[in-house]
Amino acid sequence: MQKIGIKIVLLTAVLLIVNRVAQAQANEPEMVVVVGGTTMLNGTAVTMSNFHVSKYEITQQQWYDVMGSWSPADVPSPQYGVGDDYPMYNVSYDDVLRYVEKLNQLTGKNYRLPTEAEWEYAAKGGQSTNNYTYSGSNTIGEVAWYSANAGNKTHAVGSKTANELDIYDMSGNVREWCSDRYGSQYPSEAISPTGSSFQGSYFVIRGGGWNGDTANCTVTNRRNNSPSYRYPYVGFRVVCCSSDSIMQPQCVCQPDVEIEMVTVDGGTTTLNGTEVSISTFQIGKYEITQKQWCSVMGYWPGGLAASSTYGLGDSCPVYNVNCDDIAQYIEKLNQLTGRRYRLPTEAEWEYAAKGGQRTHNYEYSGGNEINSVAWCIPHANLKGHVVGQKNPNELGIYDMSGNVLEWCSDWYEDTYPYPSGTNNPTGTTVVGLYRVLRGGSWYYDATHCTVPFRGYREIEARDPDNGFRLVLVP
Repeated sequence: MQKIGIKIVLLTAVLLIVNRVAQAQANEPEMVVVVGGTTMLNGTAVTMSNFHVSKYEITQQQWYDVMGSWSPADVPSPQYGVGDDYPMYNVSYDDVLRYVEKLNQLTGKNYRLPTEAEWEYAAKGGQSTNNYTYSGSNTIGEVAWYSANAGNKTHAVGSKTANELDIYDMSGNVREWCSDRYGSQYPSEAISPTGSSFQGSYFVIRGGGWNGDTANCTVTNRRNNSPSYRYPYVGFRVVCCSSDSIMQPQCVCQPDVEIEMVTVDGGTTTLNGTEVSISTFQIGKYEITQKQWCSVMGYWPGGLAASSTYGLGDSCPVYNVNCDDIAQYIEKLNQLTGRRYRLPTEAEWEYAAKGGQRTHNYEYSGGNEINSVAWCIPHANLKGHVVGQKNPNELGIYDMSGNVLEWCSDWYEDTYPYPSGTNNPTGTTVVGLYRVLRGGSWYYDATHCTVPFRGYREIEARDPDNGFRLVLVP
């Protein structure tokens, strides 16, 4: 009897999960295509990629279908509006992240919060914009529930007029969380800025709410608060980005994690006086950027804040990463892409830096004149720079001398631990305290940026001139 009881309990649990999946999928957000383009955000020209945004704010029914229950903190109140098609409110930034995670698990898709740039671009109407003061009109009462007409509560989503893209309630009803940490301005001339490089502990909130006046409901109004903040006039909507499926009403999207790779044909090379053979492999054309990191991880390495002191921007190399940070990044990247990325071995790194079979045996990777190929002392101004600005090496690979030092997969030893004739050496099998770093950086002079130069650091070390690039396993 006990076994039968256990089976019934398990079957009931399975049926509940199946039911939740079915409910979540049946009540998924209706998405609107937003075709990319250039717009002015806070006085800065930025270029947006294609994405999808939910037509309506996430409703109370959609929230319940995914979360499965109300918590004491988020249960809707008749005072502020209750109904299946009313917007969800009393949700913190952290609450929303939990919702998105469960929604993705139940649907097999990759929804997320919009960036602030995506939010404003969509609110303005994208390429179809009429440059209205509010999202969809210059007359606020046509498009928004706000302090003068809302009666101090929310209303059913979509009950006002839509904007140029057929998106509703971006100037009223509830204010909406964005994914960005709050900063005073956007990076200049950025491409799809994420705001993830901004410092601070507050996150962006956009759009007017039922308690806001006309000034608070414009498409450019910006607010912020802590990630634990909950109020009955703050909710959210979601986005999903995929240029490959831009004409589809629903998309299975991936973060912007594309890594441009270069094929390195195998051959033999001399490493620290030892001749070794290397098989053909693919290596990143550029060092991993801040945008590529934050697109996968959603936060700066180690919870630290990026700083303009050491180079700040989507296309600048990520830094302050230790070996554990990188391992977590690679694990998530591989899950998202279905590929097998890893750190290069020291042998692969040096072979690629030399130019592989096309080598000219330059002193630095790509030339004998340091300033043409590397950011280093004295010309780097003690900070990282946008990847790919210097000349590439013989294989079309950039910044293997200078910019940031690059972690390799090998444990460090004073000399290469493999005999002549070794195939694809992977370094010592003896676990130590230090991992290999190669390539020199903005912190070093020319003597430390030569191709053979070998550095090392403790595996837990995070330094503002340490970054990495990746190898793709066939």
